Amino acid sequence: MDTYWFAVDLDGNLGFFDTGESGAVPSGVNTEIDGLVQLFSMLPEDNRGVRHFPISDQVLNDNLSLQELLDYIERTKKWAKKQKQKPYFHFMDMAIEFKTKRWQSILPSRPGLVKLHPKREVYYLGIKEPEHLFKLLQLREVKGVLLNFSNSNTLAKVTRCFFYEEKAQLSYGRGISDYERIVAPEKPTKVADLPSELQDPFRFTLPVRFSEQKILQPLEHVKGRALEKYYINKDGEKVDYDFDRDS
Repeated sequence: MDTYWFAVDLDGNLGFFDTGESGAVPSGVNTEIDGLVQLFSMLPEDNRGVRHFPISDQVLNDNLSLQELLDYIERTKKWAKKQKQKPYFHFMDMAIEFKTKRWQSILPSRPGLVKLHPKREVYYLGIKEPEHLFKLLQLREVKGVLLNFSNSNTLAKVTRCFFYEEKAQLSYGRGISDYERIVAPEKPTKVADLPSELQDPFRFTLPVRFSEQKILQPLEHVKGRALEKYYINKDGEKVDYDFDRDS
């Protein structure tokens, strides 16, 4: 089944899993949250209508880039010119850092803003009107951006959680796909580090250590379900698993 799900390992580290049709999903995990961005909506708003999800200085410094935005704009303009079309810019999914609070007088009100740092003007937001962003660029108010913020790989990096993705899907009749670890942070986020409002979706524990599991087959460790009734173990053997008919 195509879904995202979350788990905690034996060390309390946060794990984010992206599965396709042939991947296994353990029983008891929360599959109703479509990626980490949706978790932001669970955060309470302050008296200004802003939610807060703090990200460290190091992570922001490593990922925010003004040049990334400028290159994207230039590529889009060139492609549109080649196609003899009007350029279309998508700025609805990005983290952006402003130099000052001046941006608030230029951008229209944005309900559900997520502030990503307690002191810096870094936000997750969408900008529908490209001309507003171009004006901010002209005024040199944009310090850096991270495009495609809701991309699973990107979110795993900036939130410092382990990220697993289903390996190349197997054709039907060849068993259940394993998960491959794509992101392994040096200082992973613990569930206890999350705001209390976000901890409930991560109560499910996989009895493994993500730091030791480059390739992971959840059904080796817990009950669950998938389209097929067996997986292939490390020795190349077919293994029937504890199929959960009630989930």
